[in-house]
Amino acid sequence: MVTESSRSHVYAPKYQPDPISDEDLIRGYLLSLGASGRRPKTLETYGDSIRSLSDYARVHGLPNLAAMGVQDVRHWLAYLYERGNKPGAVSVRWRSVNTFFRWCLREGEREINPMEKISPPRIAEEIQPFYTPEDVEKVLKA
Repeated sequence: MVTESSRSHVYAPKYQPDPISDEDLIRGYLLSLGASGRRPKTLETYGDSIRSLSDYARVHGLPNLAAMGVQDVRHWLAYLYERGNKPGAVSVRWRSVNTFFRWCLREGEREINPMEKISPPRIAEEIQPFYTPEDVEKVLKA
Protein backbone atom coordinates (compact mmCIF):
# COMPACT_ATOMS: atom_id res chain seq x y z
CA MET A 1 0.00 0.00 0.00
CA VAL A 2 1.41 3.37 -1.02
CA THR A 3 0.62 6.37 1.14
CA GLU A 4 0.87 9.95 0.02
CA SER A 5 2.73 12.50 2.02
CA SER A 6 0.68 15.16 3.71
CA ARG A 7 -0.36 18.10 1.59
CA SER A 8 -1.34 20.50 4.32
CA HIS A 9 -1.51 23.41 1.90
CA VAL A 10 -4.44 21.65 0.25
CA TYR A 11 -6.35 21.34 3.50
CA ALA A 12 -5.22 24.58 5.10
CA PRO A 13 -4.63 27.12 2.34
CA LYS A 14 -4.49 30.06 4.74
CA TYR A 15 -1.84 28.47 6.92
CA GLN A 16 1.11 30.77 7.41
CA PRO A 17 4.20 29.49 9.22
CA ASP A 18 5.39 31.57 12.13
CA PRO A 19 7.91 34.17 10.99
CA ILE A 20 11.49 33.51 11.95
CA SER A 21 12.49 35.27 15.15
CA ASP A 22 14.76 38.30 15.06
CA GLU A 23 17.37 36.52 17.15
CA ASP A 24 17.39 33.51 14.81
CA LEU A 25 17.82 35.81 11.80
CA ILE A 26 20.63 37.73 13.48
CA ARG A 27 22.37 34.55 14.59
CA GLY A 28 22.20 33.12 11.06
CA TYR A 29 23.49 36.34 9.54
CA LEU A 30 26.44 36.60 11.93
CA LEU A 31 27.26 32.94 11.34
CA SER A 32 27.32 33.63 7.60
CA LEU A 33 29.61 36.64 8.09
CA GLY A 34 31.91 34.69 10.39
CA ALA A 35 32.09 31.82 7.92
CA SER A 36 33.17 34.27 5.22
CA GLY A 37 36.09 35.43 7.35
CA ARG A 38 34.83 38.70 8.81
CA ARG A 39 36.67 39.95 11.87
CA PRO A 40 35.12 39.64 15.34
CA LYS A 41 34.89 43.45 15.66
CA THR A 42 32.92 43.60 12.42
CA LEU A 43 30.56 40.90 13.68
CA GLU A 44 30.09 42.84 16.91
CA THR A 45 29.36 46.11 15.09
CA TYR A 46 26.88 44.52 12.69
CA GLY A 47 25.19 42.54 15.45
CA ASP A 48 24.84 45.63 17.67
CA SER A 49 23.30 47.62 14.83
CA ILE A 50 20.75 44.98 13.91
CA ARG A 51 19.85 44.30 17.53
CA SER A 52 19.36 48.05 18.00
CA LEU A 53 16.79 48.04 15.20
CA SER A 54 15.14 44.89 16.55
CA ASP A 55 14.94 46.33 20.09
CA TYR A 56 13.51 49.60 18.78
CA ALA A 57 10.86 47.73 16.81
CA ARG A 58 9.87 45.61 19.79
CA VAL A 59 9.59 48.59 22.16
CA HIS A 60 7.58 50.65 19.67
CA GLY A 61 5.26 47.85 18.52
CA LEU A 62 6.71 47.63 15.01
CA PRO A 63 6.97 44.42 12.95
CA ASN A 64 9.89 42.06 13.42
CA LEU A 65 12.90 42.12 11.09
CA ALA A 66 11.39 39.60 8.66
CA ALA A 67 8.32 41.80 8.09
CA MET A 68 9.67 45.31 8.68
CA GLY A 69 8.89 48.00 6.12
CA VAL A 70 10.62 51.11 4.86
CA GLN A 71 8.80 53.48 7.22
CA ASP A 72 9.72 51.35 10.22
CA VAL A 73 13.41 51.64 9.40
CA ARG A 74 13.05 55.38 8.77
CA HIS A 75 11.52 55.82 12.23
CA TRP A 76 14.51 54.02 13.74
CA LEU A 77 17.03 56.14 11.84
CA ALA A 78 15.24 59.33 12.93
CA TYR A 79 15.29 58.03 16.50
CA LEU A 80 19.07 57.54 16.29
CA TYR A 81 19.49 61.19 15.31
CA GLU A 82 17.09 62.31 18.07
CA ARG A 83 19.24 60.46 20.60
CA GLY A 84 22.22 62.57 19.53
CA ASN A 85 24.03 60.12 17.25
CA LYS A 86 26.31 61.80 14.75
CA PRO A 87 25.86 61.16 11.02
CA GLY A 88 28.96 58.94 10.98
CA ALA A 89 27.49 56.66 13.65
CA VAL A 90 24.11 56.54 11.91
CA SER A 91 25.92 55.73 8.66
CA VAL A 92 27.56 52.69 10.30
CA ARG A 93 24.14 51.52 11.52
CA TRP A 94 22.63 52.11 8.06
CA ARG A 95 25.35 50.10 6.31
CA SER A 96 25.11 47.25 8.83
CA VAL A 97 21.34 46.97 8.49
CA ASN A 98 21.52 47.30 4.70
CA THR A 99 23.93 44.36 4.40
CA PHE A 100 21.71 42.39 6.78
CA PHE A 101 18.60 42.93 4.67
CA ARG A 102 20.52 42.06 1.48
CA TRP A 103 21.55 38.80 3.16
CA CYS A 104 17.89 38.17 4.09
CA LEU A 105 16.96 38.50 0.40
CA ARG A 106 19.64 36.03 -0.68
CA GLU A 107 18.53 33.57 2.00
CA GLY A 108 14.86 33.88 1.06
CA GLU A 109 13.81 35.32 4.43
CA ARG A 110 12.48 38.52 2.83
CA GLU A 111 11.17 39.53 -0.57
CA ILE A 112 12.32 43.16 -0.50
CA ASN A 113 15.13 45.17 1.05
CA PRO A 114 13.56 48.20 2.76
CA MET A 115 16.94 49.92 2.69
CA GLU A 116 16.80 50.24 -1.11
CA LYS A 117 14.44 53.19 -0.68
CA ILE A 118 16.43 54.86 2.09
CA SER A 119 19.45 56.93 1.12
CA PRO A 120 22.53 56.54 3.28
CA PRO A 121 23.14 59.34 5.79
CA ARG A 122 25.16 62.21 4.44
CA ILE A 123 28.38 62.83 6.28
CA ALA A 124 29.80 66.33 6.07
CA GLU A 125 33.44 66.44 5.14
CA GLU A 126 35.45 67.99 7.93
CA ILE A 127 38.75 69.65 7.39
CA GLN A 128 41.19 68.13 9.81
CA PRO A 129 43.30 70.50 11.88
CA PHE A 130 46.64 71.39 10.41
CA TYR A 131 49.69 70.89 12.58
CA THR A 132 52.70 73.12 12.14
CA PRO A 133 56.21 71.71 12.39
CA GLU A 134 56.44 73.44 15.79
CA ASP A 135 53.35 71.56 17.00
CA VAL A 136 54.88 68.27 15.90
CA GLU A 137 58.16 69.12 17.70
CA LYS A 138 56.26 69.85 20.92
CA VAL A 139 54.49 66.48 20.73
CA LEU A 140 57.71 64.62 20.00
CA LYS A 141 59.46 66.26 22.97
CA ALA A 142 56.62 65.47 25.36
